[in-house]
Amino acid sequence: EGTALALRMLVPQLASAPVLWVLTRRPLPAAVGLRGAVDWLVGNGWAREHEVAGLAAEAVADLCRHLAGATPDGTVLDLADRAKGNPLLIELTLTTLIASGQIVVVDGIASVVGDDRPEGLYAAARQLLRELSPAARDLLAAGAVLGRPFSIHEAESVQATVPGGYLAAAREALAARVLREEGTQLAFGHDLLRDAVYDGMPRPIRAALHHRAAIVVREAGRSALEQAEHHLRSGPDGPRAAVQAVRDAARQLAPHAPATAADLMLKVIDRLQPDDPIRAQLSAEAVELVAASGQVDRAQELARAARLADLDRAAEATALLGLAEALKHAGQNALAVRYATEALSRDGVPHGIRARLHAVAAHALLWGEDMTLADEAGAQAVQIGTAAGEIAAVVFGQAARSVVARAEGRLQDAYAHAASAVALADEHGRQARHRHPRIWLGSALTALDRLDEARQVLQEGRAEADLLGTAWSAPLWHFYLAWTVGEAGDLDGARAEAEAGLLRAGQLAALQLAIPLHGLLARIAVLRDELPEARHQARSLRRLLDGGRSAAPEDLAWAAATLHEADDQPVE
Repeated sequence: EGTALALRMLVPQLASAPVLWVLTRRPLPAAVGLRGAVDWLVGNGWAREHEVAGLAAEAVADLCRHLAGATPDGTVLDLADRAKGNPLLIELTLTTLIASGQIVVVDGIASVVGDDRPEGLYAAARQLLRELSPAARDLLAAGAVLGRPFSIHEAESVQATVPGGYLAAAREALAARVLREEGTQLAFGHDLLRDAVYDGMPRPIRAALHHRAAIVVREAGRSALEQAEHHLRSGPDGPRAAVQAVRDAARQLAPHAPATAADLMLKVIDRLQPDDPIRAQLSAEAVELVAASGQVDRAQELARAARLADLDRAAEATALLGLAEALKHAGQNALAVRYATEALSRDGVPHGIRARLHAVAAHALLWGEDMTLADEAGAQAVQIGTAAGEIAAVVFGQAARSVVARAEGRLQDAYAHAASAVALADEHGRQARHRHPRIWLGSALTALDRLDEARQVLQEGRAEADLLGTAWSAPLWHFYLAWTVGEAGDLDGARAEAEAGLLRAGQLAALQLAIPLHGLLARIAVLRDELPEARHQARSLRRLLDGGRSAAPEDLAWAAATLHEADDQPVE
């Protein structure tokens, strides 16, 4: 109050003196008397107001360097960037991290260690909001729970307050620059403030607001994914409430983002109790998506847990289908065929699931000695899938038949089956696209020596797979592109593609697909006159076989024959 009185008196009285007054204030609320004094000076023409912009990137780096006493690396700058150029928040963030030992300096470079933010950071940030009115703080709490730009109406609904109850609070928060306008909605001016508000809410209140938010976003027609996220955070009963929302979200996401759908289902599954029957049901539904996203080990774990529960026939068959698919990706094709056959032997399995079981069995049988069985299973998938409208199974069955025809030398048949599968997938989309029939069309074109067409088809297919997130297919794209590039004479390009495929197969635990890649690399090494490398690749292939993985006979025989011929062993 004394400072406020002094300003009101001294500034006008010294107007004729050679004195320049420079006053700074934050937009966040200050003491009422001081705020009134500054507003009085501006309103009466004694002062002009200038809003200072956020620091530029170079200035942020300089400030971080000053505070840390070393050159900041990307981890420090990324964290500072969340303050949107606000020097107070940048200083608050870094000094708190330094005090907690989470900024370390090595060779003059400062880095952030650990993902957790120190306890004092959010508490200090909340101090900047302490003079906001209770209504403004409630508005911020609703916005922090919604976690995205939000309307005033949404915030009122989450807090169950009367319509129009937050209009004054919104004006206050905007004036304080805690919130900013984003079209017709409000958004936090700084991520740190949003996180601080969220962190400061007692857990029971936070859970209750998430429960309300789930209702609000559902009534607003927002995505099932957003509903499920709020349910998951709404307390002990939240995961059960999230099950239907997550099923809806998975159905929406699976056609174009199966990995995201799988991760969402896993979040809910992990929050349910192990003995909860809903967990077993949801696990059975999730297995195939999780396997397709490349999480082969987790898919097997889910399927085996689901089998221990008392499921209905359709759910049990779904779990067995997902288990067979995961085992196929892992290279355990005999087991994959066994589980698919077990499910097919049971009564009451829906025709759509039966078609998919035949399709998975067909692809697992491709790695065995009897290609006739694979062709028959593929034909069953096509026939039953067509009648049941299960187009993904038809596409996958046609793909298996294409592989059989190519292996038997019926190259025009191989092309026809694959081209039909591609046409169906393009026409129907959704899960049919996830079977990536362009893999098999590209391989048929390569076998027909239509190499430019093959490369174009394979590159288009791989780009689509990257967009869809169907990680299981990555090693196959690398293998067939390597084969095609090698057939065109580019051995360096072929080796690079094959080595990239081996890396992806290891990351995905899809070691089945590493076997043909090792065989191809052995053949490439022979052509490059690098026999020690060829022998190394042959040994790697043998280790996988000894570990229980199966392989197509031609992948073994052709690699071995090529190496024996180079070693001048014609009898072998």
